[in-house]
Amino acid sequence: GAIAVAALPNIARLDEPAERSKLARRLVGLTLIASTLVSLPLIVLAPLLIKLFFGTAFVPGANITRVTAVASISFATTRSLEAVLRGIGRPLAAGMAEFVALGATVVGLATLLPLFGLIGAAWASLAAYSVAGIWMAFRISSLIGIPVLSLLTVDREGLVLAWKRLRHARPPTAISP
Repeated sequence: GAIAVAALPNIARLDEPAERSKLARRLVGLTLIASTLVSLPLIVLAPLLIKLFFGTAFVPGANITRVTAVASISFATTRSLEAVLRGIGRPLAAGMAEFVALGATVVGLATLLPLFGLIGAAWASLAAYSVAGIWMAFRISSLIGIPVLSLLTVDREGLVLAWKRLRHARPPTAISP
């Protein structure tokens, strides 16, 4: 979410198409990496965490948790893609992606929920976020001229820069009354 908030003004202020492409790639790629790193422990440890916090009776919901954790990766990435579209002056395309996701949600829930129950609903959410993200990625790719897979990865320089900034980030301080 934080990357998506930063993407819009930072991309919009750039005049050079090459600079916009590089920043879009870095922001989207970093979102994908960061959301994966945050979600991975939940995906792997879902049964243990559910048992610890909610009890044994809820452990059967672990697979639903896993699917929704994967969906959260897709959701976070789509928020960054949406911000990039707005930043390059295509807010209508970002809005259209929401309609694409809505359509995928309706179809997914109508088919998967009756067949599979709650896990079907989780799969429908994952599909909706993914469809919207794929649609936006292809739209951005055609607008800024970089391949879709490049949009979803970070260049080495971007990773090094992100690592340096992360290492030198100061922890938040307490707010004085």
